[in-house]
Amino acid sequence: MKSNVIVSGFSRSHLINTARLLNEKNELLCLFSPFFPKRTFFDRFLIKRLREKVSQRRSLYRDIPIKTSFLPEILKELSNSARKAKLYKLADMLEVTSFVAFSMNCNRALKGFEMSHSINLIVRAGFGSCIERELDFVDASYVHPSCVESLLSGEKMRLSTGKKLSGIDRLIVEDCSRAKKIIANSTLVKESFVLAGFDEKKIEVLYLPPTHLFAIEGLNFIYTEKQIPKLIFVGNIQIRKGIAILFDIVEKFIGLGLQFELWLIGEWASDAEFYKQTLLETQNVKWFGWQSDEKLIEILKDGTLMVFPTLVEGGARVVTEAMALGLPVVTTENAGSPIVDRMDGIICKPNSEDFNQKILSLLANVELRKKISVNSRIRVRKEFSNEKYISTILDFIDLRYRGNL
Repeated sequence: MKSNVIVSGFSRSHLINTARLLNEKNELLCLFSPFFPKRTFFDRFLIKRLREKVSQRRSLYRDIPIKTSFLPEILKELSNSARKAKLYKLADMLEVTSFVAFSMNCNRALKGFEMSHSINLIVRAGFGSCIERELDFVDASYVHPSCVESLLSGEKMRLSTGKKLSGIDRLIVEDCSRAKKIIANSTLVKESFVLAGFDEKKIEVLYLPPTHLFAIEGLNFIYTEKQIPKLIFVGNIQIRKGIAILFDIVEKFIGLGLQFELWLIGEWASDAEFYKQTLLETQNVKWFGWQSDEKLIEILKDGTLMVFPTLVEGGARVVTEAMALGLPVVTTENAGSPIVDRMDGIICKPNSEDFNQKILSLLANVELRKKISVNSRIRVRKEFSNEKYISTILDFIDLRYRGNL
C-alpha cells in the first residue's frame, strides 16, 4: 500500500535514500524534493567534476515518484552566494525564504494527495512550517540549535542562554514541537532535544545506514597495511568539521618527521580560507574535492584511517560508510556516531592534543587497527544495514496507524 510521503528539503542523501528503500517495498506515494537538473544538451559543456556531481544527483532519484520545486532551489543558491560574499543577514533571509517557499509548495501538493489517500508524512526538520496537516514524523539530523554554541566551544553540551535562534533554527524547533514523533539520527541528537525540554518518549534514535553501494563493497573488502599511512577526511572542509584540528595534526606529524599523507575529500567553506593555502602548499596534503560514491569508495579503500574531528554534528553518515568498509575511524564524542571506543573505532575529545596522541598510538598498534576493522564491518552489517533501517521505519509507521505512537 503506497501511503508514505517524504518531504526531504535540501537533503541530498539520507531521506532520499529512505524514499528509495520505501519505494522498493512499494510503500512510497511521493517524495518532495528541490528541483534537480534533468539531462540536457548543456551537460557536455560542464566541467567533468560538476558533470559527475549532477549525474549522481540525478541517479539518487531514479525510478522514485517525485515532485520538485524550482524556486526554493534558486533561493537557496542565492543564499549560498550571499554567504560567500559575507552578506550574512541577506543570506539568512534568503535561506529562510527558501525553506518556507518549499514548504508552501509541499502543502499545496499534499492537499491533492489527501483527497484520495490516507497519508503518513515524514518531514525533514525545518521544512514543515507551511504544511497545515499534522506532521507524523520529523527527521532531526542535527543537535538542538540551543546546544550548538557550547559544543563549538569545546565544552560539555549545555543550552545557550541569552542567544536568539536564527530563522532556520526556529523553523526546525517548531517542526519538532509539532511532530507526533521525532526520529533522531543519533543518541547525541536525542540528548540535546531532551536537554532542551522535549519529552524523551517522543524521540526515537535511528542511526543512518551506509548507502547500498558502501554496504556491498564492504562485504568483500579486506583492510590491509599501507606503506605510507594515509589519513582521510570526508566532508565540507570548515571550522565546524574540525579543520583547525586537522591543521594541527599536519604540523605535529611534520614536526616529528613522520611519513604520512592527509587526503581531504570535500569542498572548502569560506571560514576555512586561513588554513586552505597553507595546507595545500604542504607536500603531505592532497585535496580531491567532491567525489562520487564510486570514487569515494576507492579512495577510502586506499586509506589507513578516517580522521573526522568534527566539533558538532548530528548523525555523520560518512562514519558508518567508513565502518562498512572496515576503515578504522578516529572521531569525536560530538560526531553523533555509533562508535564504541577501542572496539569499532576511536573516540577523542574535540582537541588537537587528544587526536595527535590517539592517532599516533593507533598507527603504532597494527593489531588494534585490524580488530577495529573487523568489528566495525560486522557491527554495520548487524545493526546499521539498509534493511534494518527501513524495517524500523515501517515498524514506526505501523505503530502510528495503530494509534500506539
